[in-house]
Amino acid sequence: MENLFSEGFIQVGRRLFKEHYWEEATPEQKVILLTLLSLAVYEPKVWDAYGRKITLQPGQFVKTLPKLQQECGRGITLSQIKTALHLFAVAGWVTSEPVSRSPKSGKLFTVNAALRTGLSPSELELQQLRRGCGADGMPFKIS
Repeated sequence: MENLFSEGFIQVGRRLFKEHYWEEATPEQKVILLTLLSLAVYEPKVWDAYGRKITLQPGQFVKTLPKLQQECGRGITLSQIKTALHLFAVAGWVTSEPVSRSPKSGKLFTVNAALRTGLSPSELELQQLRRGCGADGMPFKIS
C-alpha cells in the first residue's frame, strides 16, 4: 500500500470542532469544508485561469462550482455548496470571488489562515512574526 502521506497532509486544529458554526453545520457542509481545505495550495503557485495568470497564495485555489461539486463527491448538490459557502463566509473561514466575468473561469477561493493552521488569529500572528511574515502570511520585504 502506498504511503498515504506522500503528497502531504492537512492539519485541522481540534478547536475547529468546538466552533459554533461547525457544531451547527450539516454533514454535507462539513464534507464541503474539508474538501475546501484539501484543495487549497500550501505554497505559492502560478495558475492559468483561462488565459489570465494568477499567483495563488497559500490557502487559495481556483475552481468552478460544478468542479467543486465533483471534488466533494456523490450526494453533494450545488445548492448545498452555495449554502455552505455563505455559512463559511459569515464564519470568516472561506471567501470567494469570481476570477472574471465568465462563469466558466471559476472562482478564487481563499481559506482563512487561522482555519488552515488551527491557530487563533493572535497565535497565528505571533507565529508569523517569529517566521518573519506579515499578517498576510507572506515574508516581510526588506527594501
